[in-house]
Amino acid sequence: MSAKEKHYYPIVQKYLEKRGYTCQSRGKKKKFPLIDVGGIERIRIDVAGVKTSKQHHDYDVEIVAVEVKPYQVASVSRNWLLQAQKNSLIANKCYFAMPKSFEENAVRMAADFGIGLLEIRKKKVRMISESRTFCPNKTAQRTFLYKQGIIQCNICGCYFFKWDENGKREGGSYRQEAISNNWKWIYFCENCRKMFRNWYTTKNFEWLEREIKKLKNKN
Repeated sequence: MSAKEKHYYPIVQKYLEKRGYTCQSRGKKKKFPLIDVGGIERIRIDVAGVKTSKQHHDYDVEIVAVEVKPYQVASVSRNWLLQAQKNSLIANKCYFAMPKSFEENAVRMAADFGIGLLEIRKKKVRMISESRTFCPNKTAQRTFLYKQGIIQCNICGCYFFKWDENGKREGGSYRQEAISNNWKWIYFCENCRKMFRNWYTTKNFEWLEREIKKLKNKN
């Protein structure tokens, strides 16, 4: 990562955020951008974004990865596009960004690899071509999200930050696996914690008891 390349990261990050992606996560002590992140299968992503959506009764997560090069050269290297495509092990959509106009040959070559192209001009980004939707490795994707402090609720399936704004780990508890008998920390989102906490309070049991008595009196 050169100083010139690093200069373009916040520009691309701002572009992704305008498209609805989350490009920052929370650590125990501070927030940090999803820039120059890696640690999975020797992959390092220059700029990453995460977006979730609810599909019926489940949640889908979409990761976008952008490979940035600062060079204003005449042609795009095939190796650069392969580097961008390598991110598809983790990302659903992969892009290649440069501060130059792309020639027709570069657009065709990127399309063959399924890579989208982003043109950086000063402090703006323009999409030249869209990325295809890749099918990343789910295990590698979950590991990547976990390393960035993004976890999944084991009840409703939504995604949320591992640490709250005060640096406190979000709720959960240890559970023993039925097959291996190993103990594992299971995460629950705030909404699910509130829901189950309300279900099992004394007040709700008293309400339930009153409702049962009403039904008995009717009979």
